[in-house]
Amino acid sequence: MGGRSTTVYAYDNPSEPVELGASIFVRVNYNLYDAAKRFGLEVLDAGDDTAAGDDELGVWDGTNFVFTQSTGGYWDVAKMFWRYGFTPLKLKKEVKGAINTFLKMYEAPVFPWHSLTDTVMDLGLTPLTSQSGLVSVFD
Repeated sequence: MGGRSTTVYAYDNPSEPVELGASIFVRVNYNLYDAAKRFGLEVLDAGDDTAAGDDELGVWDGTNFVFTQSTGGYWDVAKMFWRYGFTPLKLKKEVKGAINTFLKMYEAPVFPWHSLTDTVMDLGLTPLTSQSGLVSVFD
């Protein structure tokens, strides 16, 4: 699961969407996950039979999935490397590092925060939170 929980439009202009709320919906996002449970929302894991799809990785071009990797198979891995090189591995490493840093936000002495902005700056998350999703973290 992913996505944002709320989108608002700056200056009531539909061409200026601003996404608010959770950036990812995963168990390690404790506040959002606990809130979903508290409000009685059904939470499915990606591995659940009732969760949509069995794909582990997908590349979305804005309209369609141009590549999907199923939960196994050397052929899928070979196709991924042929088409995208080492970029998926770099992305996986970046995401893992960002999540590990994000989790520090919930540990002492960082938590509780006095200022979310200061916390993001202190943890070095500013580059990930101050740019559009259209910008590559590898540039």
